[in-house]
Amino acid sequence: MNIKIYFLLNRLTPKKKQLIISGGDRADSNAVEAANYISEHYEFPVYFTVNDFFEPYADSILSKKVHRIKENSFELKIKRLRSKWLMGTHTSHLRPLPKNQIFINLWHGVGHKSKGIKEYPLKSDITVATSEMVKTMFADLMHIPEESLIITGYPRNDLMLRAQKQKEALKKKFHPKLSAYDKVIIWMPTFQRTEDMIYRYGMNPIDFGDFFHLPDFDTAKFDSLLKKHNAVCLLKPHPIYNIDHFDSGRYDNIRIIDDEQIFKSGMTLYQLLGCTDLLITDYSSVMTDYTLLKKPVLLFAPNFEEYKARHGFYFENVEDWMPSKLLFTPDEFFEYIRSILESGLDPFEEKRERICKLYFKDRDTKSAQRLAECLFGKEIKKPFRGSKPLKGSKNS
Repeated sequence: MNIKIYFLLNRLTPKKKQLIISGGDRADSNAVEAANYISEHYEFPVYFTVNDFFEPYADSILSKKVHRIKENSFELKIKRLRSKWLMGTHTSHLRPLPKNQIFINLWHGVGHKSKGIKEYPLKSDITVATSEMVKTMFADLMHIPEESLIITGYPRNDLMLRAQKQKEALKKKFHPKLSAYDKVIIWMPTFQRTEDMIYRYGMNPIDFGDFFHLPDFDTAKFDSLLKKHNAVCLLKPHPIYNIDHFDSGRYDNIRIIDDEQIFKSGMTLYQLLGCTDLLITDYSSVMTDYTLLKKPVLLFAPNFEEYKARHGFYFENVEDWMPSKLLFTPDEFFEYIRSILESGLDPFEEKRERICKLYFKDRDTKSAQRLAECLFGKEIKKPFRGSKPLKGSKNS
């Protein structure tokens, strides 16, 4: 009954020229950069929903022109009734929306995972894509008409590519000792719940005590290899995991990080990605964004068959749509990473470039600009400088 009343009020309430953006539980970089760009360029108010987790860091991440509004607050409910535009990265909005209110689905990943949401479509008026192939894929995955998709690119990749140009300054900002390493590796496994995990950790396996929760993986050997080549690995588990019980103190060149640590440094995940030299993952769609950096990607997937049976992939021959080769055993993993650290060469450079062209029509720092102009026209107020230049950098 309350939902029906809300829908009725929504139809009857006149809409103002204002935008509300939600970035999910961890303030996705897509939402952050979209909010910052739009608030700096357009006269209408831009509101960003903040939860208890993100609120302490909002001032260092969001533009001063972005209005903060507390998640699940009465104020937010009223603002939603009055706003012409709603934008989000993880869910669709309550339906039906009136004709004078528009929901824009920024979404939060471009990849090759399973056939999406089977029970219901991700309803939105406009959905953001990054290429013609992704446009067709999203229409299929989300069960939405292809004409409702726009190809603008992801705003978060603007952050990543700009960060690459400020790499050394940003590394010092994240941690003073990070610049001392010749190579910075980031390991970002996707969330997956396997039978082995359930057996070992229960139905809610978020407090893993072991390091990589991978069978037969020699963490000490990995740490030794990193040390030999003056490299460091930043392990960032999926946000659903609680890292409080991870013990990395006995390893010199492996560091556990999470969103809180990144935000505390005044950075976003995608700015940190722009500072790294190699990505390790399994099936996470971050691998496609990372191709824009023209850096190597290592895909370590020891439970590939189990994951495929449980979750499935969009493509039948999924490895053909990934920017590297799938590695299934620790021996393959160590052989590959040793080769990269010793030679500095990427054996899958040509494949990575081909995949990048498929997933991204544009490979620049103007995705947020294209998105804004597509939605709101060219109401530019002043030049946008992106993230605030760091003191001592060339752009400061």
